[in-house]
Amino acid sequence: MLRYVLGGLFVAAMFGFAGGMVHVSIPAVKFDKKMDVEKGTLLDVRTPKEYAAGHVKGSKLVNYFDEDFKKKLAEMPKDTTYYVYCRSGGRSGKTLKMMKDMGFQRVYDMSDGMLGWERAGLPVEKVE
Repeated sequence: MLRYVLGGLFVAAMFGFAGGMVHVSIPAVKFDKKMDVEKGTLLDVRTPKEYAAGHVKGSKLVNYFDEDFKKKLAEMPKDTTYYVYCRSGGRSGKTLKMMKDMGFQRVYDMSDGMLGWERAGLPVEKVE
C-alpha cells in the first residue's frame, strides 16, 4: 500500500500536481496552447507604449516599472492561474519569481515573450 502512495506522490510531483503549485517558463506556442486548456488571467508586464504597439488579446497591462508593481501583484488573488509575458522574457521571468515568492499557486511565464509570440505568427492586438 505504501508503495502505491509513494508512487502516486512521485507522479504528482513530476507533473506539478502536488499541492497545485506550478511556476514554469514555457515558449510562446506552448503558452498559447496552455491558455486554451487552463483558463486564467493574462498579464502583460511591459510599458504602456509597448502594450499599445501590440499585445496578446485579453491581456491586462501591469507595468513592471511602476513604483507600485509589487503592491499590484500582492493585491491579486493567489489561487488564480496567471499567464505572464513581456517583450523577451526577462521581466516576466522576474515576475514569475516574485509571484512564486508571494505565494501564487499557478504562474506560467512566456519565456520568449512577445518576440517569440510574433515569430510564431500568433495574433497580436494593437491599441488604435
